[in-house]
Amino acid sequence: SLALFALIAAGFQSFAADTNSPAHIAMRHFMRGANCGNYLEVPPRQSWAVRHTTNDLSHMRAEGFDHVRIPVGWHHYIGPAPEFRLSDEIFGKVDLLVTNALALGLNVLVNTHHFDAFTSEPEQNTDKFVAIWRQGAAHYASTPKGLAFELLNEPKDKATTAVMNPIYGRAIRE
Repeated sequence: SLALFALIAAGFQSFAADTNSPAHIAMRHFMRGANCGNYLEVPPRQSWAVRHTTNDLSHMRAEGFDHVRIPVGWHHYIGPAPEFRLSDEIFGKVDLLVTNALALGLNVLVNTHHFDAFTSEPEQNTDKFVAIWRQGAAHYASTPKGLAFELLNEPKDKATTAVMNPIYGRAIRE
């Protein structure tokens, strides 16, 4: 694990130095964003969610935002091992925001939010984490340009850089 991290770290190149790199070019579409927080990351049976609508997205676009961030608690909608299948319910909710945001000319950044079991015990929950992104990538494979993914919001606890880099690599490859 440390050897892999050292390899990744040794080969790391900053995208900021090359203004024509794919990362730098993509970044230009995510300069001024708004957040659809406190909605899809809320556990399904809790009542503090603030539902975001197409009308909210329209207001964001009218205010000059170029992208919207959609935090998602995917882990609340995941089935048992070994498939860890995500429910159609969560994809339907996320799809509604993604589709309407893209139609309005907003780019979209979708992330994994509040997956505390994973950040507390990353090695025991890696298969779930990777399954989330495998399914998300497959589900959104034909989505038009403008959709990006943030693998994990605010890593904490045992989700250190040394632990997470190999896991991120696996998720990205999947």
